[in-house]
Amino acid sequence: MYKKLFTLLMALSTPFLMAEQADIDMKESLKEGNYRIVPLISSNPTSGTGVGASVSYLYSLDPDSSPSQLLTGAQYTNTKSYSIFAKNDAYLYDDKFRSLSIISIAHNKSQLDLPADFSVPGAGTPATTEDDARFDVDIIFVMQMALYEFKEHFFAGGHIFYVNLNFSNPNAAGEQFLKINGIRNDSRATLGLDFSYDTRSKKEKYFPRNAEWIMFQANHTPTFLGSEESYSAATINARIYRPGFNEDDVWANQFFGFYTTENTPDGALPALGSRKILRGFAIGQYKARFMTAAQTEYRYQIPDTKFRAVAFIGGAQLSGGSKGNAGGNRDSNNGFYYSGGVGLRYAIQQKAGVDMHLDITTNNDGEQSIYVGVNQAF
Repeated sequence: MYKKLFTLLMALSTPFLMAEQADIDMKESLKEGNYRIVPLISSNPTSGTGVGASVSYLYSLDPDSSPSQLLTGAQYTNTKSYSIFAKNDAYLYDDKFRSLSIISIAHNKSQLDLPADFSVPGAGTPATTEDDARFDVDIIFVMQMALYEFKEHFFAGGHIFYVNLNFSNPNAAGEQFLKINGIRNDSRATLGLDFSYDTRSKKEKYFPRNAEWIMFQANHTPTFLGSEESYSAATINARIYRPGFNEDDVWANQFFGFYTTENTPDGALPALGSRKILRGFAIGQYKARFMTAAQTEYRYQIPDTKFRAVAFIGGAQLSGGSKGNAGGNRDSNNGFYYSGGVGLRYAIQQKAGVDMHLDITTNNDGEQSIYVGVNQAF
């Protein structure tokens, strides 16, 4: 069974002009076309099969800085689910300042397979005889992050994001699933501090070849910003890029850690399935309070073409349960998960390093997935 997952987003902007030598480099990056449109295709157990489009738009806010990118996307599925995304990644002041803005709105008709031993904790009997849990969820997500370079390659800043989750129309199994895992309507804002080490060059923000990019984030969600209980989280996302066996090849490696406190609600838990963490799993199928993951990918440049072939493999360890020892455990095995696959890249904005990607994956559950979208997985 093939699930066509997607990679979201698109682009737009307003260039500022100044005639300097640095401006010539920027114009070279943008000369081949400020925007490209690619199809957005997905198919997964929670939202069905969908089609849409995504756009990558490159622009310049500062002739001395890297090209900025706005990604936008929209999709509709055969289960009457839909999603709309926009992400703006802006660089200015000679790359000393970075702004990242994200907004997404989605309506998802979820359908989750339940294990045979699905039961109410302590009851010892199945909660329902139905095969799957069904419910609708409306999601609004808005985030703004800003970073400033205080020393060469070292950045500091902060972010704020807002999440609104509204669940409705559950069947009997869905109602029991939501109850057991403590999943309910949620509206909250989170504050965070960000520290980054980034050696990517101005011309290789979207396709690094020999660089390190490390991000540490500390989040806190207080009750006065809407959460029923306060909780905190810490993440580390370390990416190392090195030349491959050939001059134009790249070997990319990622370590990702996401660790939350005991009162973290289900909607804020680290989960498998994000393209940038571990490809090959339905989003939200496996969750826990602690995630430690790593993946590696070899990117082979096919000579004299705009194509790259890739092969990748990754694994993740989940532990800690859903909500300490009190609630249901979305990851009942607290186990190790892995996935791997092959893919193809096509340079849609070659001078800036922006690719369209196609990835085919398989995981330890024997499930296959297909991802189509813009930019690299990590």
